[in-house]
Amino acid sequence: MNDVRSQKYIDWLSSKNKILNICIYIVFILVVPYSANSAVFNISSGDVAGLNDAINSANDTEDEPDTINLEAGTYTLTTPDNFTFGGTGFPSIISPITIIGAGSASTIIERDSGPSV
Repeated sequence: MNDVRSQKYIDWLSSKNKILNICIYIVFILVVPYSANSAVFNISSGDVAGLNDAINSANDTEDEPDTINLEAGTYTLTTPDNFTFGGTGFPSIISPITIIGAGSASTIIERDSGPSV
């Protein structure tokens, strides 16, 4: 009789562990994909080429949200990079990207006054 009770207790514990493992798995699936595959790019002041490279790299991750941090400074767009919506100084953004500057007074993205951009 004790062997039957022992086996039932072991079976009961085993079923509780399965439920716990399933819960942990679900939490892992919901939380990890965004933190594991998202990228953060840090761009030096005025580095337009680096900013364009970061946008292109972030586009490669498609559905993963990426972040581009810009140092304080002026980023002057001088050369068209794409013609999707007319000539613009940036590559087309086709994935979720957040661009963070050091504030509107200290991080400026501007278009060159020449006719090319």
